[in-house]
Amino acid sequence: MRVSSSIIVLIVMLMPSVVRAQTTDVVTPGVWGAWGSGGWGHASTAEEGAARGMADLTRSAGMANLMNSQAAINLQDANRKYMENRVYGTDAFFDMRRINREARAAESGPRPTQDDLVRFARQRAPSQLSVNDLDPYSGQVSWPPILREEPYAEQRQVVESLFAERAMVGQLSSPQRIQIQQASQAMQDTLRSRINEYAPQDYAQTRAFLRSLSAELTRPST
Repeated sequence: MRVSSSIIVLIVMLMPSVVRAQTTDVVTPGVWGAWGSGGWGHASTAEEGAARGMADLTRSAGMANLMNSQAAINLQDANRKYMENRVYGTDAFFDMRRINREARAAESGPRPTQDDLVRFARQRAPSQLSVNDLDPYSGQVSWPPILREEPYAEQRQVVESLFAERAMVGQLSSPQRIQIQQASQAMQDTLRSRINEYAPQDYAQTRAFLRSLSAELTRPST
């Protein structure tokens, strides 16, 4: 009984020291922080550090995936807008061409019919020489004043002789028609080379006469 009392007294004497030791190990939250969270707390264990490192790695991978996904979405959106701009530009180009084509068609008026084309061709064709210009019975040619000049004498003789033969025989051979065409073309070339020597009206009438003379080769003799 005396021993038990001594033990109790010893425990009572040691209790204040144990309590003080315990209170010195406690860190007030919010003042010093915790070691594990980067503050002034206790150090983490190896298992806790590995778990936190794995969590950080997982979080970083998730952020990278999120950023890559957002970049892919932005790239697809940019490509879509680029294609839309291309389509818009192409449509605008062809619309402009269509508008220009319609404007030109409206300015030029209706397209000519087949009858109009025939009439235009006849208007552009050389006029037929009258009997005073070319006598169908004798083949005599009534030359304009310019073609009576000396530079055209040689070609005049060729044309007159062949037309005279056509009046007698009734037709010309292919080589003879070629001779008349060559002579007429030579007279036109000489006329063109001396254009500054003639009045514009005289030049135009002489040129029209030569064109009509060449066209006579396609018409049968009377």
